[in-house]
Amino acid sequence: MSSLIQKMFRRALSLDVLYDKIETIEKRLVELESVSDERESLWLFIEEMREQEKAAYRLLQDELSDAIVRSLEPRGEA
Repeated sequence: MSSLIQKMFRRALSLDVLYDKIETIEKRLVELESVSDERESLWLFIEEMREQEKAAYRLLQDELSDAIVRSLEPRGEA
């Protein structure tokens, strides 16, 4: 009878250890999901910054082209 109780006790302990491991894994998973969300947000931010940079570059190119055209002086008669 005592060996049956010892077996049941060992199984209960092993289930406790297993439960603790599962809890640890779940906590780690929540942390990783949080990091993943932050990473995705950062990539979106970086992409937005690239788009703004491209738009600013295009605007500067247009303004530079307009300034060059305005500064040109006609040479000779048309």
